[in-house]
Amino acid sequence: MNKKRCVLCGRGDLRAASVSRDIDYQDDGKTLRIRVKLPAEKCTNCGELFFGPQAARIEHAAVCRALGLLTSDEIINLRESLGLSQDEFSELTGIGRATISRWERGRLLQNKAMDHYLRLVKKSKNNLKYLREIAHAK
Repeated sequence: MNKKRCVLCGRGDLRAASVSRDIDYQDDGKTLRIRVKLPAEKCTNCGELFFGPQAARIEHAAVCRALGLLTSDEIINLRESLGLSQDEFSELTGIGRATISRWERGRLLQNKAMDHYLRLVKKSKNNLKYLREIAHAK
């Protein structure tokens, strides 16, 4: 097995670690403190911690849950359960494709209004049917 060397000190090996971390998130002038447990790699020499994309996804999901928003995975699951591509979902909902992509990749949080809209789409086939009627009426 190949060992990964620390890019910071160049001397230590990187070992898998689990780190508890507090995230302070600002929402409407209030600070939410969210504790998450993240996967990391720790240098055996200098002790530096390195966090990868999985840690970023975990942080994003924790913030979504703390704010009561759908997570990236939940948005992906919603879209896929409808059998739609991002382009098709964009066309149906009127939400920009780039926005949907950012939500699904955890690069952007949807606001409460958009979250409620997504939940309405998820909740009822009648809502979906109505959106299709609107989309085809254009």
